[in-house]
Amino acid sequence: MQKVGFPKPKMREEKRIALIPADINRKICDPSLLHFQRGYGIDCGFSDDDYRRTGAHVVSESDAYGLDILCCPKFWYDDAELVKKGQTVFGWLHLEKGDSDTRRLEDMDATAIAWELMYKDGRSVFYRNSMLTGEIGIIHAIPYAGKHPSECHTAVIGRGEVGKAAMRQLRKFGVKDIDIYHSKNSHLLRKVIGSYDMVINCACASEVVIEKKHTADMKRGALLVDIGSGAVDITENRPLYRPVHEFNRGRNTYYRINHIPTLWHQTASRYISEDAAPYINMLLKGQMDKTLADAVVIDKGRVLEDRLSNK
Repeated sequence: MQKVGFPKPKMREEKRIALIPADINRKICDPSLLHFQRGYGIDCGFSDDDYRRTGAHVVSESDAYGLDILCCPKFWYDDAELVKKGQTVFGWLHLEKGDSDTRRLEDMDATAIAWELMYKDGRSVFYRNSMLTGEIGIIHAIPYAGKHPSECHTAVIGRGEVGKAAMRQLRKFGVKDIDIYHSKNSHLLRKVIGSYDMVINCACASEVVIEKKHTADMKRGALLVDIGSGAVDITENRPLYRPVHEFNRGRNTYYRINHIPTLWHQTASRYISEDAAPYINMLLKGQMDKTLADAVVIDKGRVLEDRLSNK
């Protein structure tokens, strides 16, 4: 049996956690194999004693990082520096070819299992997190539109879980004039980008859809919202509570943060816990189904480059 460590998030402002006590009681075969850093659940309303009562251990940070498996929902470069030889890392990794985190895991002969590549029956295991991204992103960004949402001619890029949730939220705000694009017809958007009051990227694309030069044609005062990944060639992430900055010499506003669901971290953590628990159980037992196997991006130090981002 494998032991799993759950360190507190190291990414700035990140508050989501991987397991809540209720799911340990319901879904974990042997809670004594789980080791949570002190204060792990405090932001979600759970005390260390709540975790102890499940049969899990509450430990120091160094002990949480020292076990067979390291579970980090939002894996960060500070986490990578603490990975030990031969460990398995489990979480949203977003590793890129040749970056420092990938090299570190390779050097440590680690195994890396990426949540962003976990699919079951054709749907992301963590699809509810994507839906939260679309919903919260619109709620968070739309006050910067400069006018009532119902007055906004809007372009939405992407038709996945993020895009669908964003569309639902836009309609709740009264936005009716919406054109939908995707990576295959994005060239059509570039030709008419100047007609929109809001351009909202919800796509997770391997290629850039909107380059910075294309934004020069945006209408003065228009809002560019980037709640997807990789499709917009303006990649400056903003703090949660200062999510926008001006660009195009002050003509336009750009919204971008890369961990939107942490604004609703309690809801997000409940979803994550429900979805991750069955797979944590498998890893405890040393098992791996197709969903986990297809999400392995580094196997005992061997990088599977076809599964990594080119960025």
